[in-house]
Amino acid sequence: MKYNKLLPILTSILVFIFLEIYIIWPFLIYFCFVAANFMIIYTAWCFCRKTEIKENFFDYFIIPSLLTSSIIAYSVFVKEGFFLHLLFVVHFFLIYIYFKIIYNYLLKKSSYIESSLSNFFLYGNFLVIFFIGSSAFAFQSFIDISAWVIMIIIIFIIAIILFEILKINNIDKEKIFFYVAIGSLIIAEIYWALSYMPFNYNILGFLLAVCYYVLSDLTRITLKNNISKIVVRRYVIFSLISIIIILLTATWV
Repeated sequence: MKYNKLLPILTSILVFIFLEIYIIWPFLIYFCFVAANFMIIYTAWCFCRKTEIKENFFDYFIIPSLLTSSIIAYSVFVKEGFFLHLLFVVHFFLIYIYFKIIYNYLLKKSSYIESSLSNFFLYGNFLVIFFIGSSAFAFQSFIDISAWVIMIIIIFIIAIILFEILKINNIDKEKIFFYVAIGSLIIAEIYWALSYMPFNYNILGFLLAVCYYVLSDLTRITLKNNISKIVVRRYVIFSLISIIIILLTATWV
């Protein structure tokens, strides 16, 4: 149990070290990618193995794994060294906070704060979509990759993320699959439309993340029967303000 208690900080440190090694020696990117994800998967497995709750450990490693993988992909296009190191520091704290929540949820229920896991999934997924979306737009601009290949990857990742956020909120599985299919296609179509806009990849990634956030949270609230005109109005205002601000400050390509 003491070993498991130390895993959140140990995993965070090791993943951070792997990311820094990749910056110093870029040719080790694939090794660092595999090593970082291995630590994340191993930590989730250790927690699920010891818990009395019947859980599938896939549900607990996929989000931090996607976050780490998307940051590595995004970092390929970041030129500023200071910003990159700052990004890795933020990632370090996110991984630590996530596994601390998972540890409390699975192994120390008395310390678990209600809804902390679903909230992390919601906002963590926003970052995942931003980094994956930005990386996808960048790859499409700078590397000769078929748009259809990127679209398939985007649909697959969105489907996983939507499934996990709805599952963690205890939504009926029969409803989940329908909304995951529809939501994935909607976000993919938004991605396709954004790819024709004359903005840099960061702006496009942020716009995609805002669209995902609004869609996923409205879907979650609807399925939990908490939807209302006030809630819808709040999300519409939030999305419009975010989009207007980012477009006004955008860098045109």
